Amino acid sequence: MIYDFDYLNSQSLPPVAIIGSGPAGVSLSKTLAQHGIPNLILEAGGFDWSDELQETCRGEVVGDEYWELEFSRLKYFGGSSNHWTGFCRPLDSVDFARRDDLEDHIGWPIQKSDLDPFQSDANEILELPSVKERNVDKDLKEVEFAKSPPVNFAEKYRTFFETSDLSHLCLNANVLSLTAENGRVVSIEVSNLAKDTISVRPKTVVLCMGGIENSRLLLWSNEVSPEPIVQRAETLGKYWMDHPHNIGGHVEFTHSVGEFSFPWSYSFFAPTEEAMRRYQILNACVRVRYGREGASQRGIKDFARAAICKSRLLSDVVEETYGKGLTCGTEIELVWEQQARAENRIELSRTKTDGFGVPRPLLYWEKSPLDYRTAKVAMELLGRHLAGTGHGWVRSFDHIIEAKSHPVQGWMAGHHHMGGTRMAERQEVGVVDANLKVFGMDNTYVLGSSVFPTAGHANPTYTIVQLAVRLGRHLALRPS
Repeated sequence: MIYDFDYLNSQSLPPVAIIGSGPAGVSLSKTLAQHGIPNLILEAGGFDWSDELQETCRGEVVGDEYWELEFSRLKYFGGSSNHWTGFCRPLDSVDFARRDDLEDHIGWPIQKSDLDPFQSDANEILELPSVKERNVDKDLKEVEFAKSPPVNFAEKYRTFFETSDLSHLCLNANVLSLTAENGRVVSIEVSNLAKDTISVRPKTVVLCMGGIENSRLLLWSNEVSPEPIVQRAETLGKYWMDHPHNIGGHVEFTHSVGEFSFPWSYSFFAPTEEAMRRYQILNACVRVRYGREGASQRGIKDFARAAICKSRLLSDVVEETYGKGLTCGTEIELVWEQQARAENRIELSRTKTDGFGVPRPLLYWEKSPLDYRTAKVAMELLGRHLAGTGHGWVRSFDHIIEAKSHPVQGWMAGHHHMGGTRMAERQEVGVVDANLKVFGMDNTYVLGSSVFPTAGHANPTYTIVQLAVRLGRHLALRPS
């Protein structure tokens, strides 16, 4: 059933409280209902955008240029699914592995095989086919992405909540803080926009608020709760990541090289695990769009342009002589994994609060030398492959070759908020365990991309949904 804030005063509440109604929260609620477990989602917003509530998402960014935080996440039913693009792919096996060749790369406490059993559930929830990949040489593989319609969770699951006796949704219920006693969260402080507050006392709590708000709520709760929620908080808010984006250069194809179909004639290439380890880089995706016309359909101007573009010396002369560069083939978009570093983190502002009196988030975000090197090598791998097979050639931009500062070119990052409450084998290096339970708390879990110890190159929503289904089954099997 769907209720408003006043419901919290008048009803006995289900045993599981889920904070947030985005893909994580809704997928978890649906899974719990399938196992016969009553649950309640506390959603800060209503059915539609609210300027007053969205304003609470404002924050400050220190470091590299980044999106304004208030536009990267949405506070109303459906969460970020109200503006996502639908690109989906599972993480690779190497994304879960510990990398001893990279600094502070702890990997995940689970393997890809632990999430594989939940692919069919994720495919059904997100309305997706399965995806494929193939090695094109020892260093490079072509990968396939699936495209969700995209599923808007508010639209797809509104009727489900209206008619369910097990999954309940409470709107306009903004969670302000958690209180812990004796290793358990015993109450949740909830407020509406009128600033009415109530304490909710569930048996189990799951945070599904996103890759900024999960850290923000735990950081603030640690300050106001008599007993901290995260008892060892050395890593709380830290190891935050996004997927850097950049236009890396141009590619000219002599033959079509992609085997997998995708909207808009895109092909996606990524380094193999062998290449990642040999060159000591992170995962990456080189996204190229290409036409399928053959050489016989090209005119003399096309041949002249192609000949000049193949020579950096000639193309530089043209640029210096005529004051403009050539458009050499089609643009290459780079999307890659960011190094998980403690320096990239969420903190609480000491000077600014939102309309509820909760400190605003302060995001420190900066790319590292490894981030820049990963982008450079990914471009090189594609260039070597095309040149070696005679299927085309690549010209990298100077800032990619130099592997240092990248100019902002449109899409600077993916709005993919990952890390901050990372999953780990022990509490000294993470916030939640392999089952997403907060270390030291008997009844508190965190779900979403904030638990990612590494980012891979794939968009995070697919993995979030897999984790949600896995957590739902875990909670269903856990003794009450």
